[in-house]
Amino acid sequence: MKRIITLIMAVVMVVSLSSVVFAKYDTKGAIAHYTFDNGADKGLTVKGDNVKFADGKAEFGEASWIESDVNLKDLTEITVALKIKGPAVGTEKSAWAFEITSEAQHAADTTDGSSKSEHYLGAFFNQGSKCEYIDANAHANTDGDRPQATWVKQTDGEFMEYVLTYSNADHTLRVYVNGEQGDPDNMNRVLSNKEGAKFDLADMLGKNPLLKFGKANWGKDGEFGVGIVLDEVAVYNYALSADQVKTAFNVGEIVTPATSGNGNGGASQTGVATVALAIAAISSGAYVVSKKRH
Repeated sequence: MKRIITLIMAVVMVVSLSSVVFAKYDTKGAIAHYTFDNGADKGLTVKGDNVKFADGKAEFGEASWIESDVNLKDLTEITVALKIKGPAVGTEKSAWAFEITSEAQHAADTTDGSSKSEHYLGAFFNQGSKCEYIDANAHANTDGDRPQATWVKQTDGEFMEYVLTYSNADHTLRVYVNGEQGDPDNMNRVLSNKEGAKFDLADMLGKNPLLKFGKANWGKDGEFGVGIVLDEVAVYNYALSADQVKTAFNVGEIVTPATSGNGNGGASQTGVATVALAIAAISSGAYVVSKKRH
């Protein structure tokens, strides 16, 4: 009985914190969550000497990046959510936020610096716009045919919550910034090759996809994320809905509430439902509480 009372008191304290959201870290929900509060989180490997950690953030320099061990094999949908600040507008060099690809495949694709063959999913601040825009690319081409990217303006010198989703169900790449999708003609793309055939995540990511922050395999030595600062990252094995993205932003968390168990994401829980969910979660140890502020 004393344990139950203690649990209820803990839940009341948790529910009173508006920034707190319960997230289930299993195959039905967020499969990776990095806060950088203590440097490189578990599951991350820093490559090179120019990634600096301070105040719960990771800042990227030349020839340095971070690799994640999150398992992205056999996914049919995905979400990558970043709290990110780009390099200064006016920078004349592309800066990569992240790239997911089979290391061997993309190395073979792009070591000549061309775009004749590309298999990856990623986002980068584009040198063509002097880093005013961040582009999302999703490619599975072998003949130089490239689907049009989605692009959005960054706010120079400020963090934004950038969320990218893709699902095999409709073969649509979607991008959200600060909880909003914005212009659907620019922030949605149905992906297909020049013959009109749709392609799936497996076509882009290959058999053994690797998630990297601050690097893509372009050119002989790669392209990096110089000037990018990451504050928080979450990866899901499903495509968050527009409502889920907005809810996550409004409550101050990049990680959404637990999924419903069907792999497609669950609705937010409030009031009594939250208390009941929290009691069960704390009792079972299946849930964690994320308090990272945005």
